[in-house]
Amino acid sequence: MAEINIADEIRKLKSLLDENLITQEEFDEQKKKILNGNNFEQRNKHKTKFCKHCAESIDIECIICPKCGKQVEEIKQSANNPINVNVNQNQSSANSNANAAYGPGAGYGYRPIIYGNPKDKWVALLLCFFLGVFGAHKFYEGKGGMGVIYILTCGLFGIGVLVDLIVLLCKPNPYFV
Repeated sequence: MAEINIADEIRKLKSLLDENLITQEEFDEQKKKILNGNNFEQRNKHKTKFCKHCAESIDIECIICPKCGKQVEEIKQSANNPINVNVNQNQSSANSNANAAYGPGAGYGYRPIIYGNPKDKWVALLLCFFLGVFGAHKFYEGKGGMGVIYILTCGLFGIGVLVDLIVLLCKPNPYFV
């Protein structure tokens, strides 16, 4: 005998009720038959219950529904049988992050490997403010080509210097070039 899913049968009945193909009384009568009929004895034989969130048939001892993942009932705890829940079984306090930007021993207090040369934000900002039209801040960053362009165009006609001042204000100290 094929097992009939009670929740599916009730859903089918509800859709018939919503489409006005059966009356409320017929719906209630059929629902009682499904819940109290042979399906109830079959359900008790397999020791199942229904999830109150998704109406899926689950094992009688389930506390969390395997279908929807919601808690179905309260955890019963007695003094002689305590419940120990250990979610994180890793006893190490070390970070196990292994990003590619970090060097050997990542997560163990080592500094990350940062590519580029550190530059002081305030030195670059002062050079840009006073000698920006000559590209002094670009030469300080090691960008000689841009420095030459700044010399030939008077700091990209002043617009480049203004943009660089704003950009340098937003950078961290030290920044890496």
